Amino acid sequence: MTGFALGHGFGDRCRSPEPRPVALPADFLARWTPDFQIYRVARSYFAKLDYAALKPAISKTYYVKSTGSDAAAGTAEAPLLSLSTALAKSDVDEVVIDCSGGDYIMRGARGWNNTQPSRDVSVRVIGPGRAISVATASSSLPTWVNTAGAVYKTMISAASARSVIDLANKEADGFYQRLAEVGSTGAVASTPGSWFHDGTDLHAQAFDGRNLVGDALLLPCGTGNNCRVPSADRTIYIDGVDFVGGVPLNFTAAGAVDPLVVALNCSFQGSHNQSANNVTIFGPGRFYFYRCGSGRAYRDGFNYHGNAFGDPKFFENECWTGLSGYVGTSDNASTAHENAVGIRLNGRYAGALNRTVADINGTMIAIFGCTIGQPRTVAGGMECLAQQNSNKTYIAGVRFESGGNAELVVTGTASVARRDMPAPARAATVEDVGTLTGW
Repeated sequence: MTGFALGHGFGDRCRSPEPRPVALPADFLARWTPDFQIYRVARSYFAKLDYAALKPAISKTYYVKSTGSDAAAGTAEAPLLSLSTALAKSDVDEVVIDCSGGDYIMRGARGWNNTQPSRDVSVRVIGPGRAISVATASSSLPTWVNTAGAVYKTMISAASARSVIDLANKEADGFYQRLAEVGSTGAVASTPGSWFHDGTDLHAQAFDGRNLVGDALLLPCGTGNNCRVPSADRTIYIDGVDFVGGVPLNFTAAGAVDPLVVALNCSFQGSHNQSANNVTIFGPGRFYFYRCGSGRAYRDGFNYHGNAFGDPKFFENECWTGLSGYVGTSDNASTAHENAVGIRLNGRYAGALNRTVADINGTMIAIFGCTIGQPRTVAGGMECLAQQNSNKTYIAGVRFESGGNAELVVTGTASVARRDMPAPARAATVEDVGTLTGW
């Protein structure tokens, strides 16, 4: 929530400006009437949404802890070991992950592990530690053997090593380090922070060159789903979990369903190298992300698509992104496709390979108070914000950090209406029969 701007002078003029509700345009409301209200104070924006009210009713809680056992009762005194075991219980309404003793790194089946709950469920964490669900192929630690210098190897299938994440270190943007895939063992030896799979063994060198024998934090991840949202009319409420590797969060509708996904204070990191996004949404439902981060994605940070069963409605509130995109000029920080409808509010989007925020093909989007940074490459489109092909977007109070790149590009039959915009460093570009107007 953005704080109120202070007034100047005396008497009534000294009071903070009153928040005013923002009226979403009629064509937006025709596609989605959100169950929350956006407000404006001066040139700041915030939303009033009681996230706690979206939490499912609780009648049965299971506890999970690193010292637990999956044969236990799942009480606070006798916790389970695995999150997946708790989520699979037929009577579960809530899972509490006890991280009071520090971070709990839940490898493989100890994490979410593609489990699809059969009921509405919430997951929360007791700190101060973090709950980290890692999409490794096994719950066991890799057995690293030194080969030469700072290079180590472990026997693991290629399918189980599609990204390598170092939980020992974070980059400046707060996301865990992702090692770069290189083409030979020799390249690993000369490149700190790299890995190579020779068909039998994974060879790796950590960024910090540390001894990996017995290491519990440099982890190869596979291609499986990490957090899997079932294709059902179900509420999934998650507070305080980091999802690392595989497909960190995946929903694909297989019918005309209406799920509600609420993620608070979560992160999605390190999707696998077979064209995976960190957050992948296909089909109808509501998807609310509050103070969530997405970084080190192989492709997109947040990705939304409509499909034959309907269109997603998404709300990214105070979210941020780090480096995403390792292969193509369409790798974005946040992107919506095929009739998706969404709101981005007070987010900070940066680190994409190209087109930091991009929406395309019949989407309806509103963006308030966000900062959108320049992409990492100058090849291709190189836009901060790209709106394409019959997309309609309303933007207000958006600040661009263009670094000389194009700030806003409108192409095809896309239409963008804007207001409360800081003076652009470069004029917006309108191509084909796209339109750019005031709002």
